[in-house]
Amino acid sequence: MHRVRSKGLSSRVAPNYQWVKPKDRITQWNIVTGDKVAVIAGKDKDTIGEVKSVDRKTNTLIVEGKKLVNEEH
Repeated sequence: MHRVRSKGLSSRVAPNYQWVKPKDRITQWNIVTGDKVAVIAGKDKDTIGEVKSVDRKTNTLIVEGKKLVNEEH
């Protein structure tokens, strides 16, 4: 996958998210804002948090109070 970068911005201030091709996106989401979800990987594994936002273009969730960012991307 390719990084999305804005023209004229250095990599430090450019948006840092992975765009997912339409054919690879999750087609049916059963998760909406306000749902309680269980974290199954990372340092917050086996905890429960509330979904703050859902981004269907990047197949990601923002969970309240959890740092779930993969720094390798």
